Parts: sequence; C-alpha cells; structure tokens
Amino acid sequence: MSNALAPIALTISSMLFASLWEGAIAVAAVYLCLRLLPKLGASTRYAVWLLTLVVLAAAPIATAILSGQHGAPSTAATVDAMAARSGAASSAGTISAPPSIVRGQVPSASITVPVPLRRRIDVPLALSLAIALLWIVVAGARGAVLAMNLRALVTLRRTAEPLRDAYGYPVLASSRASVPLATGFVRPAVVLPASLTAELSGDALDAIVMHEVAHLRRGDVWTNGLARVLEALLALNPIAWFVLSRLSVEREIACDDWVVTRLDAGEVFANALAKMACRAMSPSLAAPSAIGSKHEVVARIERLLDGRPRRLRLSAVALTGTLVLLAIFAMIVPTVSPVLALASQGSTPTLGVAGCADRPARAQFLDPATGRPSGRWIVLKDIPKDDSPRSTVLDVSIGANGKLSKVVVISSPHARDAAAARSFFVRDASGYRPASVNCKAVASTVRVAMRVDVAAATTISIVSANYSDGWSRRHPGACRVPDLLHGGVPDVRLARSKPLTASVLVRVDASGKVTDAAITRSSGDAVYDNAMLAAAKDDTYPLDERTGFKPVRPSGASLAWNATHGYSLYSKCTPLPSEYTWTTTFPPASS
Repeated sequence: MSNALAPIALTISSMLFASLWEGAIAVAAVYLCLRLLPKLGASTRYAVWLLTLVVLAAAPIATAILSGQHGAPSTAATVDAMAARSGAASSAGTISAPPSIVRGQVPSASITVPVPLRRRIDVPLALSLAIALLWIVVAGARGAVLAMNLRALVTLRRTAEPLRDAYGYPVLASSRASVPLATGFVRPAVVLPASLTAELSGDALDAIVMHEVAHLRRGDVWTNGLARVLEALLALNPIAWFVLSRLSVEREIACDDWVVTRLDAGEVFANALAKMACRAMSPSLAAPSAIGSKHEVVARIERLLDGRPRRLRLSAVALTGTLVLLAIFAMIVPTVSPVLALASQGSTPTLGVAGCADRPARAQFLDPATGRPSGRWIVLKDIPKDDSPRSTVLDVSIGANGKLSKVVVISSPHARDAAAARSFFVRDASGYRPASVNCKAVASTVRVAMRVDVAAATTISIVSANYSDGWSRRHPGACRVPDLLHGGVPDVRLARSKPLTASVLVRVDASGKVTDAAITRSSGDAVYDNAMLAAAKDDTYPLDERTGFKPVRPSGASLAWNATHGYSLYSKCTPLPSEYTWTTTFPPASS
C-alpha cells in the first residue's frame, strides 16, 4: 500500500519543499522592491502581492512536474530490464554493453549527450508519507473551514433585510452579521450588522458602506476567494501566511483610501473603526470586511488621520515589471530547484550485524529520454577485461559514503568513446550505493566494459578556401589552396536512414587560427551540426595531411598532381584566404 502511495507522497513533498525555498526568494525580492518604492498605492501593492501568491503556488507545481520523480526506486533491477529500456531510446550517440555483459555482468545503457543534473535530495518513504498526510489533513481542514464560511454567507445573505441602496449596490442588515461585509460573487451586496445602524451616525454608516462598496468595485470578493483557496493549498508554508497578511492589510488600506478620496471622511471613518474594534467580532474568511485584527485597525486609524496622498489607480509600470520578473522566476527557478527522490529501503548500512550477505556496489542510471534518474538500480560486478576493440574498459571507484570517487579509462578504441563512457558515470555522481561486507559499507572499485555501437557509414568532408572575385587578377601567379577532403571528420555515432548534409563557414586570422565559425546550412540534426562545428573550430588553417586531409585532384588531372600539390606547397600560397567553407555529408547507415 505504501509503495502505491509513494508517487503521490513524493509529489506533495516535492511541492512543499520547493514552495519553502522558492517562496522565500520570491517574497524577499518582492518585499525589497516594495520597500524601495514607498510611493506606490495600496491597490498596486495588493495586486503585486496577489501575483506573488499565485507564483508561490504555481512554481512548486512546475518544479514537481519537471523533477520527474514519480516513483520509488526499486531495491534491485536486472540488467535485462534496463537493456529493454535502452532499446527504446534514440540511437544517436548510444553506448551499450556487449552481449556477454548484458547477461548479468555490468549495466547496459543508452545515452545521448551528457546532461547536467540538478542536485538530488533523498528522503525516506516514511517521512514523505508523513509530510503528505499532514498536508492533506491541514489543507482539508482549511478547505472545510472555507466551505463552512461560504455556506454561512449564503444563509446570512438569504435572511438579511433590505436597508437601502448605495452607489448602485443593495445594503442589507442582518442580526447574524458581526462585522460589515462585502459579499456576493454574482449578486454583490453590502451586509451590515443590524445593531450597528443604531450605534453609529449617518456619516459614519456612509463611510462604512463606502468602504464595503470599494471592496465590491475592486473585485475583492473574487480575489479574496482566490487567495483563500491558495491559502488552503499552501497551508504548511509560513511564507504564504506572510503574503496573506500583507494582502489583508493592503486590501483594507486601499478601501480606506476610497473613503478618504470619495467622501473626505477620514476622521469620521477612523472613529467608526475605533468603535467597531471594541466590539467582539469575528470576520469571515470568505468575504472582505472593514475589520481585521486590532493591531491592523490601529495602524489604519493612524493612516486615515494623516494627510498623505491617496492613489486609487493601479500602476501599469509596476504591475508589468512584476509580471515579467515573476514569469522569469517561475520559468527559471523550477529548472534548477533540487530534486527530491525517495531513498531506497534499507540503503543505510547497519554496523556489526553478523550473518549479513555481502552486497556489490550498485548504480542508479538515468532515463535516456529525460536525462533524469530512472529509479532503476543496477548491480555492478567485476568482470575480466574485454578484448573487443569496440569496448571501452573503465575502473569505477565508489566510496563507502556512496559517492563516486574516481573513474579511470583503462582502454578505449577512440578518445571520444572514452570521454562519452566516462561521462556516463560521472554526470550523476551521487546515484550510487556502496558495496557492503557484513552490513558495513565499504569502498570498492568495479571494472566495467562499455561497448560502442559504431555506425558503418562515415562522414565525408570537403573544405574549400573562399577567394573573392578578381583575386587572381590582383595576385597573378599566386597559387590557391585546393579543396581538401577527409573521410571521418567529424567523428559521429549515428544510425540514419537518410543522408545528412551541413555546411560551416570558418573565419581565420593571419596565423590561421579560427576567430569565428557558424552553421550556414543545418542538417536538421543538432548532434551532427554540433559535432561538425566543433571539428571545424578544432584546427589551424589551411588544413594538412598530418590530420588526414587530402587535396582533391581536379577533374582530368593526372595522378602526378597529388605529388606536386601537397601541403608543403599550398601552405605557402600567399596571401592565404581568411575564410573556409566546410561541407560535410553523412551517408545513410545502409550505404
């Protein structure tokens, strides 16, 4: 049962964890910006805090989705199962184990390009379940309270008596209301406590009614409802509590500004607030009200009595800037947030327990489609050195703490194969479990062979020197650098049914060193284009036979042309060109 709930518990835990540190960054940035802009009106500050609350809820959801951690890792996995996963992956840049290894010796894997991973934090399943259960209970309780408040408002509205109309809205009186309220998503109205009409003067009542009408005109019924729903979702996040308190304060100040601006009744409304604060009142969560905490009421009274300017309109510049910054935050932060993963059961070694079976080291490999931990743990066992020329042999050392300490390439058919095989192990240096002897974790070194499936086809590259029109007239008798041919650069591992062709323009300085290179014709395959661009940059021009390039014999020329047009001749052609064009074709694998 716990394994079935593990993905849900991990998702909830990931969102709660992300909401804490991501929320701290977002709220701190917004708070600092608002402190630096003290002249912004309360309406603008309220809108900014509301946007922050939305991002506070949305960013952790995006983080949980991007993390891809939706399953508990198994305690063991066969290499055959992993090989099946690898077979479904793209064949571009693959590294796979030889048949002798696939039968249970070392992992078979399939990778494309090394992908940098976010930091992973392992949490026990029991802790993840406890956090998820706590969130469900608290969020459910907050949701239930909100639902009860909404139901009470419906009953209050239905039993309230019409009092009068004010500013286009009905004003109702109810003996069940303890505070003035702005209510109604579809049929907005102002509800006053019935006893309040007898206690306050007409001017004071008008000021209170204007305050509640301001809530209705500003759409606070809807925005407060949204904030309360998000409050339930962020029930365990104290940073969200702070944002909600700021929303409450700014909302009431914004409506106070309406009273001062429209009625010029700041002193009258301040006296009315003071009288209502002395009453025993319990504002509803589901509806905006003129009364908050007593501390807030005191601060509002002081503000009502000062002569500061009131700004009722929203600042378009401030809101646009907030939207842009929060959008950037919501897009970037989830991609770098640490990833929560379920710690495997029993992975912590127990010392001094006799009779425990010794365990070899294990590695958690990455999902070839996403580049994230797949949840599969593969047993690594020592194997004899594989003499196949198409295998890279490595010694992988794993410390007693489960961290990768060293990877040494013993032999490899090609330097690029060695680099790819090595990166396969080091790019997720934390995804290992140490070997154990008598239940005690120990350091170990495992010899692993990684076979590279080499495509039969090879690249054909032609490098042409670019000469401007009229060059021969300006330099009579000067020789030209001929077209150069190489079969095998760039060295790529692809399996394609259709040919690929790409071109690169290379610019060089007087010494022949590359100053700039750019793709002028894309093959449509990013791996191939990047390999070609790297090959074009990695040399000094003009290219020569020492790196495998051969001059292309002109059509009709005798075989003796090659002997008389070698590198020793064309390297001395002056002036040398400043541009070269690479055109490289990768034929289909069947060719």
